[in-house]
Amino acid sequence: SNGAEAREFSELEAAFYQSIQDPQERAEIKFHMQKEWRELFSNFCVSVSQPLDADAWLSSVEEMDRRVSQAKDAARTAR
Repeated sequence: SNGAEAREFSELEAAFYQSIQDPQERAEIKFHMQKEWRELFSNFCVSVSQPLDADAWLSSVEEMDRRVSQAKDAARTAR
């Protein structure tokens, strides 16, 4: 199923990031990959004539990233 394939891909992507030893390099590569995925998604929406409010979409992505970061910080603090 598409959901299972997406989950597997996501797990492989996460494993790839974790395989990068240097935290600064890992963060930089992750940043650039996220930028690539966002551009691909935006281009796909345009190619299928799907309207996309880019500002609202990017704001929601940034909010999700912020929440993930907060959860990780909270988990680190709890240890």
